Amino acid sequence: LRVIPLLWLSYVLNIVDRTNLAYAQLQMSTDLGLSARAFGLGSGIFFLAYATMQVPANHVIPRLGAVRVLSASMVLWGLSA
Repeated sequence: LRVIPLLWLSYVLNIVDRTNLAYAQLQMSTDLGLSARAFGLGSGIFFLAYATMQVPANHVIPRLGAVRVLSASMVLWGLSA
């Protein structure tokens, strides 16, 4: 039961992050001259980095516990964004 609020918060922040990415596209397309293809490639690389780092995190969960790994993952994700 202690993990449910953390999961809910993670889900809400995920929605906010995706919304921010959509708003960022509006500005970056005009400011940086990015095409839709270039922005899609950048977004795809961003997702691949996220997905790649979740595999090692899942191997650490049995040793450190889910709460610690999820908390560290959220903090590191926030710092990198």
